[in-house]
Amino acid sequence: MADKVRAQVYHATDWQSDKDEQEDKMVPKLGDIFESPAQLKFCVTNYAVSHGYRIYFEKCDSKRIVARCDNRKEENKFPFRIYAAWMYKERYFQIKAMNGDHKCCRQFKFGSIVSLEWIGRHYVIEIANKPKMKLQEMIDDIRQRYRCVVSIGQVRRARKWAKNLIEGKLTEHYARIWDYAHELLRSNPGSTCQVGVTTNPNGNNYFHRFYICFKALSDSWKRGCRRVIGLDGCFLKGHTWFLELLSGDLDLIDGMGLVVISNQHKVEFKKLFWAAAMSCVEGDFKRHMDTIKKLNPGAYEHLMSKEHQTWCRAYMSTGYACEVVENGISECFNSIIVDARKKPLITMLEEIRIYIMDSSVKEDEAFWEEHEVDGVAKNARLIHSQQHVFEARRGCDSYMVDLDGRHCTCRLWDLAGIPCVHAIATINYIQQTPDEYIVMGFSHKNFPMCACKTLMLGSRLSN
Repeated sequence: MADKVRAQVYHATDWQSDKDEQEDKMVPKLGDIFESPAQLKFCVTNYAVSHGYRIYFEKCDSKRIVARCDNRKEENKFPFRIYAAWMYKERYFQIKAMNGDHKCCRQFKFGSIVSLEWIGRHYVIEIANKPKMKLQEMIDDIRQRYRCVVSIGQVRRARKWAKNLIEGKLTEHYARIWDYAHELLRSNPGSTCQVGVTTNPNGNNYFHRFYICFKALSDSWKRGCRRVIGLDGCFLKGHTWFLELLSGDLDLIDGMGLVVISNQHKVEFKKLFWAAAMSCVEGDFKRHMDTIKKLNPGAYEHLMSKEHQTWCRAYMSTGYACEVVENGISECFNSIIVDARKKPLITMLEEIRIYIMDSSVKEDEAFWEEHEVDGVAKNARLIHSQQHVFEARRGCDSYMVDLDGRHCTCRLWDLAGIPCVHAIATINYIQQTPDEYIVMGFSHKNFPMCACKTLMLGSRLSN
């Protein structure tokens, strides 16, 4: 029969989702040849939806397909029918019998023929470009584009199906983690990549943890960044394993001169304790703690039992250019990757790597902005003591500022590495710019040294 009929041959590119494809032109004809039953089913569904015909599959398996008009009680009045099966001695699926007459009114609900796979294939490109596409947005677009009514449950399952098609299943990601690690090392020579596994009693290996340190990032950190590291326990499957690898990559040796910010500290900080925690001078700290003692003796005893240098500025060592008393740096990074963490393993790692590449370029192109001088700096009264030593007074408060020694008795300049308001007032008084008194880690001149320009993309990384 195929030799007597002008048949259309459909290849994979004819039925895969394409924004420019005109589904209303897809009309199955007697003798048409397809690569598989699934391809024919997709074509028939497109035909039914675009013309408003309610069709159902009476038979649909790996050997044959029978499609009929859904008015089953009046088959003589609504005779539409398609029968397709594999061609003899050939690996093609062909429409072998067909009655294409339709006498139905246009329908807007198509039942089970509009499956989650059909919706997902038509929206796989949109979802890939817009992963946060809302369900109601999909429903409205389907109604407008295909004049088809679908439920929120259908589009929810279709969106999940499309995301699995785009990103791959979880098992596939874990199976490819070794290939992913090798590709990262190939495209970024000198980097460190470790895959940790656990072995069950049955002898099978299971993924446990993953460590990656790009050489470009570690080199830029060594060249000019502050010696500050933020740890967040939600990522770590064993602190010892991670810190040993990190110590080797960053040459930390015994950790001397290093500031470690841990999320274990943040539970101590409540609104009542911020004044004490932010105190840079021991006298201010004691005054605030006395207030806490009067309000809540139990809270006072609890705080005093902790090591003060882990949560109060007044007891922190100077010279590290880090005055933070919470783990906001880590939380900022967490907020950026919160969506990536919900995705399969390799997709998650790739999105984090791409974010690091983008942020490195943006930081390299950034410039310092001029900020308006703080009111304290404007209103401070300055008394010249000797050379570059001044006394900054405002009301009853008095602080000594030593510009040559990069020191202020308020200790904030000593801790943060950035001139405090008293230092800025003094610097403005002698008609210089604060940028000249910023530590190297924050200096604009130091940015090119810290910039990461050689983080390479793996050419063979693909889901």
